[in-house]
Amino acid sequence: MRLRVAVKVALGIGVVASLGLTACGGRSVTREVTVAGHSAWTDTGLDVQSQQRITVDASGEVAANPENKTTPDGFVARPEWRKYNVVPEAPHMALIARVGESGKGFLVGTAFRGPAPTSGRLYLGINDRDTRNNKGSFKAIVTVK
Repeated sequence: MRLRVAVKVALGIGVVASLGLTACGGRSVTREVTVAGHSAWTDTGLDVQSQQRITVDASGEVAANPENKTTPDGFVARPEWRKYNVVPEAPHMALIARVGESGKGFLVGTAFRGPAPTSGRLYLGINDRDTRNNKGSFKAIVTVK
């Protein structure tokens, strides 16, 4: 008798879980993207719809020179370097994103969870107007739901 109850409960939970996934908008797509420090923008290969949920978890290190290395959060303690930024309000050399070829950039950092501001192709980049001298890369796990 206990075995039958356990099976029924397990099946019930499975049905609820699968209904929850369907209600959330269906399948999600995940990609690992390498963002080279010397490239202004990197195409993720993902198209998003306005307000679709984007999740990014990033790691790695980018350097303008051997003494100045940073994580995807950028140089938080160096506001004077923001004059070189693509996204002025974000830390210098932080991981940023935009939707579309000419979309407005926004901060991603080491972790981002939020809605797509508009529909189009998702790009990741380095918050630096001159990336030619940068070395290293960020690795980002990007999920669109």
